[in-house]
Amino acid sequence: MSLILPAIVDGVILAGLYGLLATGIVIVYNVSGVINFAQGAIAVFSVFVLKTLLDHGVRPYGVAMVIAVGVGVALGIAVDRLTIAPIRQSSALNKAIVTVGWLILLQAAAAILFNAGVSTNIPPLLSHDRLFSIGGLGLSSQDLITLVFAGLIAVGLSRFFRRTYAGVAVRAAAQNVDATRLMGVSVNRVSALAWGIGGGLAAIGGILVVPKLGAIDSTTLTLYVIQSFAAALIGGLRSLPRTVLGALALGVIQSLIGTLPGANGLPGLKFTTAFVLIVIALFMRPDLTRSGVQAVSEKVVALVRPRAWVITRWSVIGLLGLFFLLVGTSGAGDGVLGDFNRFRWAQVFADTVIFMSLVVLVGFVGQISLCQVSFAGFGAFFAAIFVTDWGLPFYAAIPLAALCTAPIGAVVGIPALRIRGLQLAVVTLAFALVCDQLFFAQSFPLSGGPSGRSITGDTGPFQLTTDSSYHQLFWVFLGIVVVLGLAVQALRRSPSGRSFFAVRDSENAATAVGISLARAKLGAFALAAAVAALGGGMVALTLQNVSSTAFNIGSSIQYLALVILAGVRSVWGAFIAAVFLVWGDVVVKTVLAHLGLDTSQADNWQLFLAGALLIATVIANPRGIVGGLEEIPVRILHIRHALHRRGGADTPAGAEVA
Repeated sequence: MSLILPAIVDGVILAGLYGLLATGIVIVYNVSGVINFAQGAIAVFSVFVLKTLLDHGVRPYGVAMVIAVGVGVALGIAVDRLTIAPIRQSSALNKAIVTVGWLILLQAAAAILFNAGVSTNIPPLLSHDRLFSIGGLGLSSQDLITLVFAGLIAVGLSRFFRRTYAGVAVRAAAQNVDATRLMGVSVNRVSALAWGIGGGLAAIGGILVVPKLGAIDSTTLTLYVIQSFAAALIGGLRSLPRTVLGALALGVIQSLIGTLPGANGLPGLKFTTAFVLIVIALFMRPDLTRSGVQAVSEKVVALVRPRAWVITRWSVIGLLGLFFLLVGTSGAGDGVLGDFNRFRWAQVFADTVIFMSLVVLVGFVGQISLCQVSFAGFGAFFAAIFVTDWGLPFYAAIPLAALCTAPIGAVVGIPALRIRGLQLAVVTLAFALVCDQLFFAQSFPLSGGPSGRSITGDTGPFQLTTDSSYHQLFWVFLGIVVVLGLAVQALRRSPSGRSFFAVRDSENAATAVGISLARAKLGAFALAAAVAALGGGMVALTLQNVSSTAFNIGSSIQYLALVILAGVRSVWGAFIAAVFLVWGDVVVKTVLAHLGLDTSQADNWQLFLAGALLIATVIANPRGIVGGLEEIPVRILHIRHALHRRGGADTPAGAEVA
């Protein structure tokens, strides 16, 4: 009992952060119909703006805080005006992917501008001196001001939405955008106001609660905004009072979990609360599961490809084959075709397999997953156990790890039987958080402790990990990618693939023609999890030691972003995404060195570029790089048709239909 009361008080304080972040999410969702995944990144950026101002002598604290909150408001408005407004008529899922791009961009920008990649302590608004204690828990003035601010903001927002013209306009737009527009209200201004409020709440929540969290980096608050989704969903993404109650329940339950016997040995156990609450909220509220969104990008029809395009495509394949032949047969050395670059191409092949799992699940079936890297992590840890503890050769351990991961994918896919689109993205992201903080944590038996788990690829004639020239690693991985790529292409043309596409395009139509949604969705999740686990085992061989840092939640977000950027419906998109992931930092380092800039920030610049390109791609060309290239022959054909019509000719000769 002596621990319960302090835990409840501590949970109420933590609920202040959840409440502020979740309230911003709800306000934005009501007006724009999109879940803002960048809420935590806006909070992080604003917090580091505050720290920079204080470090440069801006006083008093309140002035610096107002400026930082203003930055949060400005970022929220910028997200809306620059990137949401141009695609306002697009699907809610496309708009949500844009916020994922902002999440990546702002985290990288904070790391570049403020060195936020390193854990940093943020000065509190008031002293941490204990004012009084409750059952052993000391309450500081910072804790009290957090509670007071959260309460005042809740009351203020309630009055704002009920008694001001702007607030009523926001509520009206949330109910019916078209009717609000007919009444003469500018929907664009209302949307910008909602996004600005959301950004300001994110900044305030971060500034008030971050000192209690201790040292933070550019990713810390992203973990908390994922949990705030639980509070927002409990509120039905509509009701602010219920959202506040959801935040309170989440904070208190998490704190009480910390008092359970043995909970200190599993600090990530509390993160399962958000995942469980999210699933319960979505299953208990049918209105939250209604969504017409099926896939990331727009539907496409069969492309008409001129013979010149077919020849070009096969020419590219031939040149790639020749290039890889030279890489794989060249001698040892440090040149362009040397050992290190051969190893990097092996990494590309391993990551291509993980990206292929997203092609199957997201591109073919339209089921959004932000936890594919978590499946890859299970594959890596299972493979390491099978090799090290069971003594299996790697070529048996990795496929077995894939088979063991497939049921996990099927279980995660169960919510997809009821939900889809944005809601499914939230569920998979919450599961990735559980894997990151619990299953892959050093304290969990699967991870192998602080030292991780080792794995070797040396069995019989195979010397994948001891061959310093990486010839065997290169050829084995290339063979796996080619075989798997051909298998995915065969799946596209098979009856199962056609059923996947039917589910992606219209679940109602798929059901009408006799396709089992449960079989298609669960089968797709299980297959995608197995493919991701296969890639995870390959990644483990390149690392030779498996730890949680290689399969964190940030990587799951990054992988989805890159495959959408490259082309989520194509095996070539998976390959291009892997090339960007592995070789991007090399190119960025070269450019930074040429410009005389800090090359240690190459990874952050790569992420910044990925976020910016993802945003631009969703706005300008939702089908990605590969989709844009596939449209070239169609446009050429249209031009030829126009020229022939102008010259009185019929359909151009020499065209074949794909």
